[in-house]
Amino acid sequence: MKFNTTETAPHQFDFCEGDVIVRYAQTNGMKVRGHTLVWHNALPPWLTSGNYTSAEAASLLQEHITVELSHYKGQVGEWDVVNEAIAYRRSIWPDAFVLAYKAGQQLY
Repeated sequence: MKFNTTETAPHQFDFCEGDVIVRYAQTNGMKVRGHTLVWHNALPPWLTSGNYTSAEAASLLQEHITVELSHYKGQVGEWDVVNEAIAYRRSIWPDAFVLAYKAGQQLY
């Protein structure tokens, strides 16, 4: 469910691996916790090597979070939204936590 596995190219989403986990959990009466929507150690190469403005990066982040949360709505009960936000100060999204939190509030 990490960014680098669910969006391997800009605007191209693949939830196959996460869907397998969710189906297994549902079949076995388990709850699912999503980990993680944004983590500096799991950003896709197309994103980290891109030369994005702050506005473009914010838009990409918003899209990623919205699409993934929408896909798993009703199947994943809780999320680790941003992992290690404070530890990674060179993030391309200084406000990643705020953007992710607002997106999550709107969808859940």
